Amino acid sequence: MFWIPRTRELIGLTTNFELGYWLRERDRLIYGRPDDAYRVDYLDVLWVKDLERNPRGDRTIYRTLPDTVDAALRLVGSLV
Repeated sequence: MFWIPRTRELIGLTTNFELGYWLRERDRLIYGRPDDAYRVDYLDVLWVKDLERNPRGDRTIYRTLPDTVDAALRLVGSLV
């Protein structure tokens, strides 16, 4: 699960690399970020573009932390 509440003060650019790395496990990933997250356009494009390569994963970009956690719990439940 990736929850990315990026701000101007907390840019977290390593997250770009980490999300890209874990996209190889796309069918086991959940991605979320608040609507006001700073400079996440690249991650959104990467998430959507990767669907062309691996359409099995979750297509949603979650907008709240509770929704992101719920989706991750549903995914875990489906893998057990």
